[in-house]
Amino acid sequence: METEKLNNILKDYFSAKIKLPEKSSDCPPLETLARYASGGLHGQESYNVGNHVKRCAFCSELVEGAFLYSAYAKEIKLEDVSARMKKRAKSLNPAYTEKEHKFMSYLKKKIWFILSLTSFIASFFVPRYFLQFLALAIILGLKWVFNKETTRTLIMVYNAWKKHDKEGKEDLDEIFKNRL
Repeated sequence: METEKLNNILKDYFSAKIKLPEKSSDCPPLETLARYASGGLHGQESYNVGNHVKRCAFCSELVEGAFLYSAYAKEIKLEDVSARMKKRAKSLNPAYTEKEHKFMSYLKKKIWFILSLTSFIASFFVPRYFLQFLALAIILGLKWVFNKETTRTLIMVYNAWKKHDKEGKEDLDEIFKNRL
């Protein structure tokens, strides 16, 4: 019964035609990865293998597969396995906190705005390159505006309206009334 389920999982995995990552030359032996996946490694060895698993896609796939299989064998939920992997990743890098993660994601969202504002301010402090910094501020500002999801959505709606007008179909007011 269990072997049938496992065989079905493997069939589904290999039928997806996913290209597996290649093994690199500095990969630890499979026994070490198995001990790492089961939590049998401690100290510096666990830290070294954990860092390698973070960098190497091949070993990461193996360790994740071992976690998933152990979850399947113990019949626990996959969310528990995910939480266990996150906990292990956090234990490898204790300096990384949730607050830092939120700050970095905020910076990634606002990077174009920050760069645009910086170049705009720099245009007044470096008068020799005023026009260059001003042009850079405009370009980065446009990049910031067009990277927003709402802007992309509005552009798609506008294009749909233009296409609709060209085809000469019903008015948009009628369409909205019919849908409500």
